[in-house]
Amino acid sequence: QSALDAVALGLLDDHVRHCVLGSSGELQADRTTELMAAVGRLVKS
Repeated sequence: QSALDAVALGLLDDHVRHCVLGSSGELQADRTTELMAAVGRLVKS
């Protein structure tokens, strides 16, 4: 489980750095919503 958690966090980190922080305006708000949904899925697993 620990290895899976590490992979999931790595994927999430990459997504945040490239997709969320690199966005602007309304797109950034949409990506933040997407990020929070991903965090929610990670926490549930």
